Amino acid sequence: MVLTFGDIIAALALIITVISIFFAIFQWKKSIALQRTKFIYDILDKFQCDRDMSDAFYLVSYSNNWYINFHTNSENEYKIDKLLLWLTYVCYLIETGNIKDNELNIVDYTLCRVLRSKAVKEYLKDLNNITNKRKIKCPYYYLILYGVQNNILHTSDYPQQ
Repeated sequence: MVLTFGDIIAALALIITVISIFFAIFQWKKSIALQRTKFIYDILDKFQCDRDMSDAFYLVSYSNNWYINFHTNSENEYKIDKLLLWLTYVCYLIETGNIKDNELNIVDYTLCRVLRSKAVKEYLKDLNNITNKRKIKCPYYYLILYGVQNNILHTSDYPQQ
């Protein structure tokens, strides 16, 4: 079998095509990793730069009795709900595999700190009971699920319908 000039050109074209495909896959994976990094940064930036969430985190972290006057103080209710909904969204992203547990170590700390709060546990328990009676899913379902899965909350305190 004799290789012709055309055969050599065809082989070179095939090699170049294969190399190009590998390079395109490498670039695509690199692009995905950069987009993921930006996505995670945006999530963390939201928490760090949002004054309402910072205020709510401080309140939850350093005051065990905020829930006593919770319904009469709509400003605190708004801030705490905003924080809990953001954390629920993060837990949803973790649960659905869009974010890996190890990608949000800073949020892990925040989640644990918030979920260990006695007042937060009471608030989540009360809201979970109310929504169960109405036969609807608690808006903080994924936050509660995260707490139960990580042994911060007890399953018996947060029955699901």
